[in-house]
Amino acid sequence: MIALCRSVKYPAAMKINIFVIAAAALCSACAIIPEQVQVEYKPDASVARTQLLSASAVRLQVADARHAEGVSWIADKKNGYGMRLASIAAQRPVADLVRDAVVQELTARGVRVGEGRTTVTLDITRLESVFQTRFFSVGAIGYADFAVQVRRVDGSIAYARNFSVSNDDEAGLAGTAGQARRSVESALSKVVGQIVSDPAFIAALSTGPRTT
Repeated sequence: MIALCRSVKYPAAMKINIFVIAAAALCSACAIIPEQVQVEYKPDASVARTQLLSASAVRLQVADARHAEGVSWIADKKNGYGMRLASIAAQRPVADLVRDAVVQELTARGVRVGEGRTTVTLDITRLESVFQTRFFSVGAIGYADFAVQVRRVDGSIAYARNFSVSNDDEAGLAGTAGQARRSVESALSKVVGQIVSDPAFIAALSTGPRTT
């Protein structure tokens, strides 16, 4: 009987169907397993660096104000009906990722982050990837919403602005952790680039900015 089964030649169409079913089963299994990804900050190369005329020192306070299930959460895996199956999380807390990104950009512009008379506060109200099911693919859209304030030592607000960006990642056959990571990285790059390229933000840190 075993030899008979081995000798059976399946039609090409049936082989393709078997492959598709196996791939679908594998994707379904992966969809219910939580995953972690390494999210990295990649500076937006199109953003000009505005240097400060005088050295400036600021305090930086970053708070994760999202209504997320965890400090590292960035996305949910979902089935075709939109039901949540499993989570996708960064390897580090989102607030730490954002803080490091802002520190990198401020340092590149001559701003010392640590103890200072000026305080920069940044509330993360949204940073996530949302999978969107299309006809024959699944896309990942990255969203980032930040609220930024600059306060003087007397408590007065020198700057306040909300930033919001979104972007589409390339589509895939199924929503993957890699797609979520790339879309979040892109959104983070764009929103931080918008913050540090805002002339009013630079002016609030130190008067007389110049572009080099």
